[in-house]
Amino acid sequence: MRGRFAAGGRLSVTGAVIGMGLGLATWSDIAFAAPAIVRHAATPPGLILQGVTVPAGAKMLYLSGQLAAPIGPPPPAGTPPTIAQFGDTRTQTISVFEKIRGLLAGRNFAWRTSSN
Repeated sequence: MRGRFAAGGRLSVTGAVIGMGLGLATWSDIAFAAPAIVRHAATPPGLILQGVTVPAGAKMLYLSGQLAAPIGPPPPAGTPPTIAQFGDTRTQTISVFEKIRGLLAGRNFAWRTSSN
């Protein structure tokens, strides 16, 4: 009765080896899975996290502060910038997010939110 349960409910050598192999494969997938990124919520809950724990070996990209791009034609040389040249808060926010999206895409990162 090779590969099947032998009389008396004992497992044959072939069955035991196959069982051990399956057990090790399952264990190795669990034991060696890459650690997940942990997001630490604020207390009380809000839109901004308190922090994020990133596992060792994860690919990360740090971006420096981004500013909104001017809207319309550039001002004459030597003219100091004005608030009107950058639009309202909504326009400036969209401009900054588009810059960040472009920087991420240029380095093979994706813009994702917690809802995707």
